[in-house]
Amino acid sequence: MDHAFGGKVVLPAVESLQHLAAAVACFQKKPACRVMSNAVFGKFLKIIPGAKELNVFVDWQSTGDGWCFARLLTREKMYPSAIVRTMEHAVVFFQENGPLPAIPYSPRLFEGSCQFFKIDARKVYRELVPFGPAFHNLTGMVTLAESGAEAWIMAPDMPEAQGVPDSSLVLDAAFHAACVWTQRYLGFAGFPVGFSLRVAADLACPGEICMTRLIPAGGSRGQQNFDLWIWGDDGRICEYVKDLCMRDVFAGQRKAPAWIKNQD
Repeated sequence: MDHAFGGKVVLPAVESLQHLAAAVACFQKKPACRVMSNAVFGKFLKIIPGAKELNVFVDWQSTGDGWCFARLLTREKMYPSAIVRTMEHAVVFFQENGPLPAIPYSPRLFEGSCQFFKIDARKVYRELVPFGPAFHNLTGMVTLAESGAEAWIMAPDMPEAQGVPDSSLVLDAAFHAACVWTQRYLGFAGFPVGFSLRVAADLACPGEICMTRLIPAGGSRGQQNFDLWIWGDDGRICEYVKDLCMRDVFAGQRKAPAWIKNQD
C-alpha cells in the first residue's frame, strides 16, 4: 500500500519482474534467470486498498533460441456487456541458458569543473518521490549532474524484500534516483516503462549499503533513457541495466517543483 500516487495504489514494476521471474523458474523447474531483456511495463496494475490477493495470470512461452518470454496479465469483465478484456501489465524476456553477458565499464562522474547538486534522500521522499516508508530505500545524499547521478541505497532487511530475483527494492530505489534526475533536468517525474537488458550478476544482501550510478543514454520529449550500475559495499557489481526508459506517464500533468529545477 506504500506504492501509491494520485490516490491510487499500483504494483511496482520491480514486483512485476519478481513475479514473472518466479513463474518462469516454476515452469522450468530451475533457479530464476539472472538475465532479462526487452522489458515493457504497460498498464498500471491497480491494487484495491485492503485487498489480500490479485487475480492475475502469466502467459509463458519459449522462443526456441535460448530465450523465453513471460507476460503478467489480468482479465476484466466489461459491464454491462459480457465482454472480457485482457490487459498486459508487464512483459519481459528471460535467458534460458548461456553465460552472463559482459557488463560494460561505468564512466566516472563529477570530474573536473563539473557542476553538481546534492539532495538529502529524506527530502527526495518528502517532495519528489512521495511513496510510503517501505520504499524509502535511498539513503544519505543523492548527487546529480547533467552527466548523471549517484546515490546510496540501503537494501531492505525484511521478509517483503525477498523474492525471485532478490533485492527488487534496491533496483526500485535506483529508479527513484532516475526520477529525481528527470525532475531536475527535464522538468517531469519519470516512471520506469521498460529496459533493453538487465544483468542481475550478484544481488545485494538484506541490510547491505549499495551505490548506484546512472548515465543518461538518449531520449526524446517526455522520455529519458539511462544505463545504470549497482555495486555492493565490497565493490562487487550487483546489477547492470541498459536503456532503462523513464517516461512522463502523466503527460505533463505532474510537474517537478520549482526548487529542483533551479539550475543555480
